[in-house]
Amino acid sequence: MLSELHQLARNLRIQGIDVEASHKDFGAPGLSGRASLRVRLTDDGNPVEVTSVSPSDIPALWTLKKYNFDFFPAVRVDRPVFDVPLDDPFWAPKLTRQSVLDAINRHRPKARAIEIAAGVADQAGRIRRWAGAGTDDTMTSLVHFAAAFLAFSKIDKTSLRLVEAVEAGVATADSEFLKVAAAVLFGRRLAPRGKPPKIECKAQLLFDLKSSSDPFFSIYTATMRHEVRHALSKESPISDGKKSAALPGICALEQSPRELLSGPMPQWRASKVITKDVVPFSKFSDAKCHYRYGRADSESFPLGRDTAETLVGALKWVTDDARLNATWRPISNGKLIRRQGRTYEDQDLLIAYPSADAETLALVRLFAAASREDGVEPTSDEKSFADTAEAVLSALREKVQTGRIAQWVRLILIRSVSKGQIQLAHMSSPSIEELASAVEAWRRSEDNLPGALRIPARWTKAQNGIGWFRPRVLFPEEIGRLLTHQWMRAGTECSRVEAPPIGLVFDLFLRKPGVWQQHAAQLLEVTLARCAPLLTGAGRLLHLRPRDDAGKWLSEWQALFPLTASGKPDFSKPQPGRSFINSVSLIGSLLYAMNSTVDQYTNESAFLLGRLLAMMDELHRCYCVAERGGDIPNSLIGNGLLGRAAESPARAIEELLDRSRIYLGWAKTATPPSDPKKESARIAVISARDVLRLAAPLSESLHRANALDEELTPVRKAHLFLGYLSPVLGDSTGQDTGSGVSPQDETQLNGAKQT
Repeated sequence: MLSELHQLARNLRIQGIDVEASHKDFGAPGLSGRASLRVRLTDDGNPVEVTSVSPSDIPALWTLKKYNFDFFPAVRVDRPVFDVPLDDPFWAPKLTRQSVLDAINRHRPKARAIEIAAGVADQAGRIRRWAGAGTDDTMTSLVHFAAAFLAFSKIDKTSLRLVEAVEAGVATADSEFLKVAAAVLFGRRLAPRGKPPKIECKAQLLFDLKSSSDPFFSIYTATMRHEVRHALSKESPISDGKKSAALPGICALEQSPRELLSGPMPQWRASKVITKDVVPFSKFSDAKCHYRYGRADSESFPLGRDTAETLVGALKWVTDDARLNATWRPISNGKLIRRQGRTYEDQDLLIAYPSADAETLALVRLFAAASREDGVEPTSDEKSFADTAEAVLSALREKVQTGRIAQWVRLILIRSVSKGQIQLAHMSSPSIEELASAVEAWRRSEDNLPGALRIPARWTKAQNGIGWFRPRVLFPEEIGRLLTHQWMRAGTECSRVEAPPIGLVFDLFLRKPGVWQQHAAQLLEVTLARCAPLLTGAGRLLHLRPRDDAGKWLSEWQALFPLTASGKPDFSKPQPGRSFINSVSLIGSLLYAMNSTVDQYTNESAFLLGRLLAMMDELHRCYCVAERGGDIPNSLIGNGLLGRAAESPARAIEELLDRSRIYLGWAKTATPPSDPKKESARIAVISARDVLRLAAPLSESLHRANALDEELTPVRKAHLFLGYLSPVLGDSTGQDTGSGVSPQDETQLNGAKQT
């Protein structure tokens, strides 16, 4: 991965972007899984203000560390201040301001001292030695803070001082502060299934300075971060206790004399994805297996100290929180992980940047839809893949035409494989023309479905809560989400499985020469294997639909889109309706990638067979409406033979002819009733006659076909399903050919994130 980082750093340098060099001792406090309180100290070390950490504070947080431990000014608290018994009233289900204050008063005499490791105090002393190293008063204030922290660490009963500050904050606290303060003071009560309850404490205190001369001063600012990094870069290299001091040599990447790195590289993390500090180099010393051959860290690869810091600095720049959804974003990789008895989708880190204007050209939006979970509200030009692609590519082409950009784009996919270890999961460098061509081809695949095909989904603006629309082409990430479900029992049940590698999906999306059509065939086979029961079950329900979309059918179809009590999509449950929509869309895109276009496959025997099965379902339904008073069975004859048709089309046709004789005979002789009270029966008879007129030439075409004696290939199975799902009489809505759903609502239906 070092070569990819070298290219990244070189590209940013060419763009004129000033990337601050990283340092192995500089990082950010780990907020994931730890309750964090921000504690402000007076000049003499007295804690006077305690608050929770707000989202706006996070980008400015920083720490110094010694090796992988002793963070400063973050102090980890692994034992609660108060040892509260498991049967104490404090552990009542509801946490309140009064319950926290009462617990503090009951257990105050038994408060534990906060342990501050010697290494943490050493870091404070390290800062004090930087006096005069800054360019302005910023460093002077930081040195004052270090002195205040050392004073706090020497105070007797430091925990009591802290508790008093927390009590003052509780008086005006919100629920979030109460929760965090309780986790620091008392820990959390856990009750694992099948195990006795226990108290766990994972917390930390982020110390800050409340200066008497400047009440608005904080050590957590962008300016302070810059000063700390600058001071670190001026320090003389010292031994880390494992390796000898840095020596001059030849950097393997720069091929020039450098002061070589001694020990591990600077560490890096990316919020939401790489949550633990890691080094972007495989042979790092924390993995004991790398000592098998006697070499790890810089001994295995000679790297200049300044080069290593620049590489990690470039990686930190491109994955900064401020550039989320611009140069990077989390993306589901199709793998499943289990946490606390629940299954989640694992995520990779996607980096995408062109050779210029990396910060303004948000190429990562081509691979996954922006969502509220990402902290970004989709704008008017990001409602679908087609709209997003048009906006991004237009900006990209403008840069190319003005000569402000070279002709390539870099894509990097980073995966966390274990604690402290990452790997390069995918890397590609398409040219601008190749990227634009691939994206345009993917967008055109949206039209590779039968023209009249519409699918119903929940829509609050419709009178009956259902709107009809065409499936939209998926973002690459949505393919992995779709294929993590194995549907069973006609789509009524599903299990979670791992999806194909996300790199395979990227190769298909980018049309990587030599492999993309092969990957399309592989994905089509997987899609049919996992979604065929859902296609069959949803198709059955579609063909049972009454003309007025009312009654039992409406409630059954709406049940395919589970909602929460507040009326929003409930993604804690399987979403068969959305999976059905997305699977139909994906089948169309994969067929297009395999050069099977809608103009061709709608005239082929497998598609026509699917159409015939759909017609027999319609005929069966019309018979039941006219002759049985609307008593329609749960399974229609075409749907019952759909699976057989995929295995043996010829036998399926024989069975279909035998089972449909009664309905065919009825349709030929039935007379529409003239009684106004039997309007539905009259419409059923007329519809049955229309079906006969359409089925006759289609049956002749199938009779002349000589390709129905063998089991269908995956491509022809896809044709069969699309033929079966296509409307028999007019379009699916029974009205006009409009979708009935606005673009924004279609995006919410088709592009919603599944968990």
